Amino acid sequence: MNYCIRTTNVGKEYLVGKEKRKALKEISLDFKKGEIIVILGPSGSGKTTLLNVLSGIDKVTEGTIYYEEKNISTFSERQMTKFRKKYISIIFQKYNLLENLNVYQNILMGKGKEKGKSEINEIMDLLELKDKRRYQIKQLSGGEQQRVAIARAILKKPKVLFCDEPTGSLDERMGKKILKYLVMINEKENITIIIVTHNPGIALIGDKIILMKEGTIYSEKTTKIRMNPEIIPWG
Repeated sequence: MNYCIRTTNVGKEYLVGKEKRKALKEISLDFKKGEIIVILGPSGSGKTTLLNVLSGIDKVTEGTIYYEEKNISTFSERQMTKFRKKYISIIFQKYNLLENLNVYQNILMGKGKEKGKSEINEIMDLLELKDKRRYQIKQLSGGEQQRVAIARAILKKPKVLFCDEPTGSLDERMGKKILKYLVMINEKENITIIIVTHNPGIALIGDKIILMKEGTIYSEKTTKIRMNPEIIPWG
């Protein structure tokens, strides 16, 4: 099976006071293994809600989400926690690093039982963090902190890596550098990467571009060639 994720007629409702509001409406998508997917949309378009239901942080109100043959829409909270731990990693705009731990210790937080020091060192080399291993988090720049968050997320070699505005708090130079690392990881590990962003330039690094508006898919486009992150327009 070539598909990593499939959704059919996914909807999500929230109760706001006594009123029900639909954050997602009839979302049907197919994501192939190893793709980079970029989800674009203004604030309130539903892109973060879509990330939350795809990653299992939140449950759908209707419809189905399949990871290969697994219908995660039917999972209990316990099943979903176990599934996320094994298959999924998430990188947030806020790095969620522990300031009382150094770089190496923060990365270790993403370690599965089977991971050894050689794999951790390999990832630190890949993300140019080896010389920072004993640094405290407050000694790092924003871009370095984001690289630590990425290293922690990919250490368990997830099948799918979700990125919620991964460059939102970075300047153009560092933002493009982070995107370069994400593309490198995708190509090296064949990890499916789903990026949620408001920056249309980032869409050019993807294999698939999804535009959202008012909780629906406004357009969906497959690209023939990815653009090098270093030359994309910014903002």
